[in-house]
Amino acid sequence: MTSQAFTRDLRLLTPADFKRVMDAPSLRASQGGFVLLARDNGLAVARIGFVLPKRRVPRAVARNRVKRIIRESFRRQQPLLAGLDIVVMARDGLAALDKAALRSAVDRQFQYLAGKRQRAATVNPETPQ
Repeated sequence: MTSQAFTRDLRLLTPADFKRVMDAPSLRASQGGFVLLARDNGLAVARIGFVLPKRRVPRAVARNRVKRIIRESFRRQQPLLAGLDIVVMARDGLAALDKAALRSAVDRQFQYLAGKRQRAATVNPETPQ
């Protein structure tokens, strides 16, 4: 059985990690209240980071709820996303989404990213994953 813990090796920790993804994302996906930016990381695991400013999600309770729901979805889809660094950026209206809507939207966007990466790999097989 694999661990479901959200350890340090599954997180983007340094500003350089965030900058690398945000400056040149190879994949993008957006839905109502958030944008996902992703880039290959050359590792066997996917890593995730959050950009949820107070201006977009004013209440700390809401920011923590959003992060908790996205982390849960990320853990469940870890094998599908292996090898990606992902930054989740908030847009206006993210805090207004209820738990079920946010979870389904995030799941769809993670699957979209994985599918988009797979399609790009079949078109350009010489590019590293």
